[in-house]
Amino acid sequence: ILPQTSTPTAFKSVYKPLSAQYKHTRPSIEPISKNQHVAAPISVTSIPTKSLITHHASPTVAPKLPVDKTTYDEQPKPIDVIPSTPLGMAIGQVKQTFILAENNDGLILVDMHAAHERILYEQLKNDYSGDGIKSQALLLPVCFSLNDQQLECIETNALFFEQLGFRAQQIGQNQLQVTHMPMLLKDSPIAELLEKTIDEFIEHKETINEAVNQILSTMACHSAIRHGRRLSNDEMNLLLRQIEKTEKSNYCNHGRPTWKCLNMKELDRMFKRGQ
Repeated sequence: ILPQTSTPTAFKSVYKPLSAQYKHTRPSIEPISKNQHVAAPISVTSIPTKSLITHHASPTVAPKLPVDKTTYDEQPKPIDVIPSTPLGMAIGQVKQTFILAENNDGLILVDMHAAHERILYEQLKNDYSGDGIKSQALLLPVCFSLNDQQLECIETNALFFEQLGFRAQQIGQNQLQVTHMPMLLKDSPIAELLEKTIDEFIEHKETINEAVNQILSTMACHSAIRHGRRLSNDEMNLLLRQIEKTEKSNYCNHGRPTWKCLNMKELDRMFKRGQ
């Protein structure tokens, strides 16, 4: 507890005149007499609005645009339920080599080259055993060089190569001009495809009837989707649907698996979930 101290004399001498001065300068409030006029309160309605309010041009309002209901209704909606298809719906690609898809059981992994190779091979076999492989005329003929053995092979066996969908003729020394190619393989590199087909024919020319499937397999292999190609979701889903419709589509022409399924039990066990 601090000891009580008296107010210093110097402080009293300063404080007293100031308080006295404040007391005398404070305004006094006198009552209003009965005869004194009091100003009436200002009414808001009595103020002329023209003098206080500045008129501005009304703001421009953007016209309402009509809603395109058709476009709005056609917007893609999120898929809540996975369609009940064996290979499900595509999710994406892994290193532009594998397709990831999801079905009702779990995760699907597809080797897109191997799967497309099997699809093309089965289609080529069906066409060849029927009316022959349909050909498509090229807008601009393709010319490339071949050795003497390759040129002799395609000239001697022109009818067989026409059944495969190729039409070509020699136009100069070691020069071949291709005017038609298989419609099914129209997006394939023409020179490489035909050269590999000719080499396959030369290798099996003694047993050509038995080697037809081997030649068709080579054509399919060199025309299938290759590693490094980016596919859209529509292209991936189209490939999945084609795999589902193709016979023996679990394996490619060389015996490699085309797709695998990891169900939820396998995925849980892989990550030790529920253990």
